[in-house]
Amino acid sequence: PSFRMMRGQQQLLQSGYVVLKAAVRAERARFWDSELEKMLPLWAKECGAPLEDYLSAVCRWRAPNPVVSAMSAELGTAMRLQVQELLGRPVSLSGSGIFRKSKFACMGTHAHQDASYRWRTLDAKADSLTASELWAEMGEREALSSWVALTDVQAEQGALQVLPGSHEHPISLRQDFLHPDFIDVASTPVWDDAVTLPVQAGDAVVFNSRLWHAAPPSGEARRSALALRWETQVPMEPPPRPEIQLDKYGMDTSGVHIKASLLWLLQKKSPASKEVLEDLVAEVRDAGVLKKLPSACEADKLLDRYMLLRKAGRLHFATAQNKMVWEPLYDLLVQPVERDAGVELAKIRL
Repeated sequence: PSFRMMRGQQQLLQSGYVVLKAAVRAERARFWDSELEKMLPLWAKECGAPLEDYLSAVCRWRAPNPVVSAMSAELGTAMRLQVQELLGRPVSLSGSGIFRKSKFACMGTHAHQDASYRWRTLDAKADSLTASELWAEMGEREALSSWVALTDVQAEQGALQVLPGSHEHPISLRQDFLHPDFIDVASTPVWDDAVTLPVQAGDAVVFNSRLWHAAPPSGEARRSALALRWETQVPMEPPPRPEIQLDKYGMDTSGVHIKASLLWLLQKKSPASKEVLEDLVAEVRDAGVLKKLPSACEADKLLDRYMLLRKAGRLHFATAQNKMVWEPLYDLLVQPVERDAGVELAKIRL
């Protein structure tokens, strides 16, 4: 390895992350940023929405979105060689996505470990497997993430923050940012030791998938990055398996809670799992029952945004991040219905 990579290896081992300056050519990073910007109006048009509405509903796109796939094919090739040199062993690309923040989606990203979200539901037989058998079935492997800047990102523009050395911590239960009792680790004293990493277009942050990281709000600035996930053939213990609480609003249950709330407004008793969300939204609007909510107009606008998010997900493999859609829907729709409906909702959520 080069002297630069030897230093990088040492920092990755000790701190859990390393910043690779000019990991890809700056002009290529900026080229792909401009390609993304060209596509956004077209994607918004495909969804039948103004660009501002589209960007207020989604801020992340993953492969097989064609732009993500093409970008990953070029920039990922350059990154793979450097990640392999850092680790001293082969790696393969296991996932990629684009993150874009702007004045329409400027919220911060909560602190988390990427590894904690690797849990996957296998099927019913998973309940009968031992921990080692589940590990083997999941095929969990040592993993690293890389965050390739497509634009310059200053400290005050939502630059990545990392907690040095936290890759030595056990893999935590995933951070369910939608759960009513969620507390962001980045809002606790633990985060006083975090480091902010401003970067220029073409720079890359490579970090252990166990490393705690977050991003503060980006303000009015626009910043884009390509996230690449790498895996080796070295086994890694699986993350803790989350317990799904059906009676609590969360990452696994938000859709059911939203549908159950709409069903209650309609005074329908059918199970939420049997209903199509788009049909329910049309029905509550036709029936005029959203007026039962304290903030009916705001809730209606958020349902529009949610429908747009779902359509963009189907067409462009897009999604939102925290505080854009799901949390406001809880505040304006689900929580008011929960207060009024009480135990009646339990049967509808089935």
